[in-house]
Amino acid sequence: MAQIRHGLVCVALALWLSACQTSLPTAKPDSRRVSLTYENIILTESDHLTQGPLWEIKAKRAEYSKDRKVAQITGLEGTFFDAGKKALRVKAPAGEIRTDERTILLTGGVQGLALERGTTLNADQIRWIPEKKIVIAEGSVVLSDPKQQIEVTGKRMVGDIAIKSVTLEGGVTATSKPRQSKLVSDKAIWQVPEKILQAIGNVVYNQSKPDVVSIQTGQASWNMNTDELIALEGVQYQSADLNVRGNSGTALLKDQKIKVQGQVSSRIEDVSSVR
Repeated sequence: MAQIRHGLVCVALALWLSACQTSLPTAKPDSRRVSLTYENIILTESDHLTQGPLWEIKAKRAEYSKDRKVAQITGLEGTFFDAGKKALRVKAPAGEIRTDERTILLTGGVQGLALERGTTLNADQIRWIPEKKIVIAEGSVVLSDPKQQIEVTGKRMVGDIAIKSVTLEGGVTATSKPRQSKLVSDKAIWQVPEKILQAIGNVVYNQSKPDVVSIQTGQASWNMNTDELIALEGVQYQSADLNVRGNSGTALLKDQKIKVQGQVSSRIEDVSSVR
């Protein structure tokens, strides 16, 4: 159920609720326009199944079309809920609420904070689809998790509202501060609480601490708990004293050990076992 709170007045929006429709706050008169404008309002919606809060947005200004199906909002701060609990806090210069499509689009450079883990999300725009429980971020997407000290960037992200499982596409880069390492790929699936990043397509991993290591593969799984990178579609491993290729391999990044399977070629005579 979506509502507008304007002072002490409750307003019902078409399609999202029907109870208080006759109590609209006075709109600014303008015969040339077919919209309704409100200042300093709070917009909310409740989950139709649980009746708990779904989202709440505070806006400096909201301008509704005459049929009230579209609202253009500016100067907004909001909270999105997951199972009745606050999940994602957002801030944006502008946005759009479409009651018929049941979507919220935030634009103009959006800042988000996942409240459970403290993961931050920044993007040019963010679209939330409550019925599907997904968030879509586009344009210069930057995700940062302070607990893992890792930052992941891309051009597009699709994930859950709590930012626990996300898929990024378009020149994905994952940077880890503790290892002074960087992984780039075409696509990545980040399981944030599990600390696992699945990288897909043209994967290149470079590390400078404790020593310089470079790994290239078609697909990889980077487990930050065990500090292990598994190369699944061909692998080339390079360090100061080793250059090895194979069909697949497992690299222990902290210990700088590599185990390669399949057709193996290397400068070293026996590299089919752990170095």
